[in-house]
Formats: sequence, C-alpha cells, structure tokens
Amino acid sequence: MMSQAGCGPGESSESVVRTDNNDPRMIEAAAEAQRRWPEFVAAFKNRAPMTAYAVKTGFAVKSTDGKEFIWLQVKKIDGDQVEGVIDNEPNNDIGHKFGDTVTIKTADITDWIIAKGRDSMIGGFQSKVLQEIQRERGIR
Repeated sequence: MMSQAGCGPGESSESVVRTDNNDPRMIEAAAEAQRRWPEFVAAFKNRAPMTAYAVKTGFAVKSTDGKEFIWLQVKKIDGDQVEGVIDNEPNNDIGHKFGDTVTIKTADITDWIIAKGRDSMIGGFQSKVLQEIQRERGIR
C-alpha cells in the first residue's frame, strides 16, 4: 500500500487517497509523467507569471516501509535534480514538513503539474487517476 497525499498541489492532508503499489493506472500515469518530463522542463525554463510548477515524489515513511507522495513547488531544475518546497502537510513522519526545501532526483518524480489557476492545467497524470479512484470508491 502506498499513500498518495492530495490529488493536486497544495491540497490538505484530508485529501489522501490510498492506492496499491501495483495499480496499473498509477504505474502508467507515472511513466507518462516521466516520458513527458522534457515538456515540464521547457515550460519551467520559460516560466509564465501567475503559474504554478509542481512535481510529486515519494518520501519514505519512517515508521513503515511505505512511502507518502508529496507535492513540491519547483524552485530550480539543475540537470537530473529538482529543488522544491513541500506544498502539503505530510500525514506521516517523512523527515520533512510543509514549507521545507528539498532536492530530489528527476527519476523519482511520479507526477507533475503546470497550472495557471484551476481551469488551465497541463500534467496531473496520477492526479487524474486518483480522482477516478475516489469516484469509484464514492469519495468526493
């Protein structure tokens, strides 16, 4: 079991959706995020005002062997490294908290979003799957 924190950046910890590590929809969505990573990098290099650039990655939960997936607001991309600020409150002890700056490897990114307001979004591949799972489970 893995824990997905929020369906999108900045969502509260109440938005957690638990999924199976082997859910083929989540695996394919993460693969699509990786395939389309150059699209994110190009957009980030030409950042538009009033636009959010966020990535999601898994952090080891200290009390288990699981992971909690957290959104980061991207501040810098340097080769295969991304620096970002944790954008939602973790539900577990992952060694970081909301607002911390962390550096991750691009290979560890499972989703990304470029958003200008709520109506204009590119990416969110796993977020769309998590919303679908919520609908299947009757969760709003």
